[in-house]
Amino acid sequence: MSLVTSSKIKAETLVIKSFITAIIAGTVFLMLPLAGTNGFWTNPLTALFTATSAVCVTGLNVVDIGSHFSFLGQMVILILIQLGGLGIMLAGTFFLSAVTRRLSLNEQIILMDALGTQHSYNIRKLLIRTVSIVFMIEIIGTILLLRNMRDDVSSPLYFSVWNAIFHSISAFCNAGFSLYRDSLAYYRNNAVVTLTITSLIVLGGLGFPVLYNIFSMPFSFLFKLRYRLSLHSKLALITTFILLAAGCILFAVLEWNNSLAECSLKEKVLVSLFHSATPRTAGFNMIAIENTSSAVQFMTVIFMFIGGGSSSTAGGIKVTTFAVLLLTAWSIIKGKADVEFGKRALPEHVIREAITIFVAGIICTIIFAFALFITEKPGQDEIIPLFFEVISAFGTVGLSMNVTPNLSVAGKIIIIFLMFLGRIGPLTLAIAIGKKELNRNIRLAEEDVFVG
Repeated sequence: MSLVTSSKIKAETLVIKSFITAIIAGTVFLMLPLAGTNGFWTNPLTALFTATSAVCVTGLNVVDIGSHFSFLGQMVILILIQLGGLGIMLAGTFFLSAVTRRLSLNEQIILMDALGTQHSYNIRKLLIRTVSIVFMIEIIGTILLLRNMRDDVSSPLYFSVWNAIFHSISAFCNAGFSLYRDSLAYYRNNAVVTLTITSLIVLGGLGFPVLYNIFSMPFSFLFKLRYRLSLHSKLALITTFILLAAGCILFAVLEWNNSLAECSLKEKVLVSLFHSATPRTAGFNMIAIENTSSAVQFMTVIFMFIGGGSSSTAGGIKVTTFAVLLLTAWSIIKGKADVEFGKRALPEHVIREAITIFVAGIICTIIFAFALFITEKPGQDEIIPLFFEVISAFGTVGLSMNVTPNLSVAGKIIIIFLMFLGRIGPLTLAIAIGKKELNRNIRLAEEDVFVG
């Protein structure tokens, strides 16, 4: 069955239907006795929560993945993570093009938006290369982790291989699912595991257009082709680097004598770098978030809300959205007519999109936080953890202050909706408002409104 039965189907509708279909299918499979380790049916709400968290690459859990689900159940979760990370739309269109060798005009438009290109003549080549880059990165990550995640030399080789594959894909897709009860705390002294997972998180969070742009560099030099790092790639890379560096330094300074007090110097550096990257929608942790200071928790909330790159496996409002907002504010302060970056002026529609996504994100988190406060009736000390959970779900991060398993049925349903909205919301919103407007020959008269 074709993903697109009619050229009139809207791109945002296709995205929503694809994600819902994957979540329903995942829920059914995870409910089966074969998917659990105890041989019993899994509670429908637990299966739905886990499937939604996997497809939306969030990582929030109501049960321990490693002990509750069997190998089959874990494989289902990993498939959902991979589909959610690549994007149901991207993966579906890839397999569709491989079979039919022809893409409809509507499919080309959808795929061009997902890959961040304005040209359709090389879209098949672009798609195949992008998917190849993704699998190559995940395979390299698996190889590096395989040699360093084997806890017990007497354990079966297949267990170590599966462990490495699962965590490599989970890290690149920014899912944050781990087969360990304490996430990756055991490996905080292992530089290879820490740096590999951190690198996978960052690469997955850069976005497919940036990855393609970067990996095109050696081929351009090899075949003496013209190479140019796009303005989007420059902005995404610079902003990502600044956030990573600032997060690492702040975490180290604020937690040096707190949660890092008993760690060695090596561990302090590795953990600080890791916890600077993981709030960018990855969800892994090496230090329990509830054991960190309020300042670090607040910093983590900000990072979770910002998220990763556009058209990436990450969530949040996206780093380029955040960067455009800062550039816009700076241009206004400086009294400039245009918003400039890299000797280029940003189009007006990009600025409108950034503002719309930011405002929509704020409104969304406020509404869902309010709803969660009503259902959970938190005490004075439970307000911050619940709000943390809301931002984590919206940003599809997966970090938690140990709140998720204790939520009421209504609370879990709210988080399920929020994870779904956090994953497809910014994407569908960007598609909807990013469409070219028809030129209007008539403009209404302007009148000032006082602000500030």
